[in-house]
Amino acid sequence: MRTVFFVLLGLAASRPAGAAPAESARARADEQVRKANDLASERRWEAAIAAIEEAHTLDPRPELLFAWAQLERLSGDCGSALLLYDRFLATNPGPEQREATELSRQRCERALANAPAPRAAAPSAPMVVAPPPPPPPVPPRPT
Repeated sequence: MRTVFFVLLGLAASRPAGAAPAESARARADEQVRKANDLASERRWEAAIAAIEEAHTLDPRPELLFAWAQLERLSGDCGSALLLYDRFLATNPGPEQREATELSRQRCERALANAPAPRAAAPSAPMVVAPPPPPPPVPPRPT
């Protein structure tokens, strides 16, 4: 879990030293990364995921995909994490990032393989539709 926090902290600090303050989207994204890190340190996974997703929307850096995938994995959603790891790998990261991603993918694949099969819902009783009541008898006609 520490790896995620270091990655997230590193993302917030990854802006070049001379970056112009006019990069407001980048600055807002970095703020969301810091927020995600704080929330993750409190194990508030859903809120952390929302913050990192917002950061990626503001500034779609590939490394945010990895951080997002890590948070999904830590929240227990390996299905979503695998999709995000694949999106990150499609950006052609460097060898170290690729290796870290492959290791995380393997963790998720093992977790999914070892997960108990979902329980089938108990069959519900069939719905019985009663026939409509018979029409009222027709009164005899006076003769």
